[in-house]
Amino acid sequence: MQGEASLTVNTQRLDNQQNGTLYSAADLTLDIPDIRNSGLITGDNGLTLNTASLSNPGKITADTLNVRATTLDGDGLLQGAGALALAGDTLSQGRNGRWLTAGDPLPPGENTEYRRDHAGTESHRAGGQLGEQWFPCWQPVTLLLRQPVS
Repeated sequence: MQGEASLTVNTQRLDNQQNGTLYSAADLTLDIPDIRNSGLITGDNGLTLNTASLSNPGKITADTLNVRATTLDGDGLLQGAGALALAGDTLSQGRNGRWLTAGDPLPPGENTEYRRDHAGTESHRAGGQLGEQWFPCWQPVTLLLRQPVS
């Protein structure tokens, strides 16, 4: 599926497990309770995902990526070239998964911690349930979780 202008998709389920591509040359908004992505979901500008469940062994990329998911899991790529924001209750990243941004963070949440690892790579941790709690980033990533950092 491709949109030359802004594209908004509202449905009950998106099943992209056959390595398909969902693309917008402008902004892309997905308001879908159940997203299963093994392919590519991408937008040249902003990409907003509003979902209860996001299973992502694939790639989701945009200049500005906003993900609001009650549950997020998978070994895939979430990349906001300019900015990346993740919000949800249970954010789980597999060993091969990556959450990346090379740009500025979106406004930080209250429950985000930052650190640098031995290689000097910026890394971040937030409260809640994170499968792999540390992940490499070029710039801070905003994690907005409903549970306090302990």
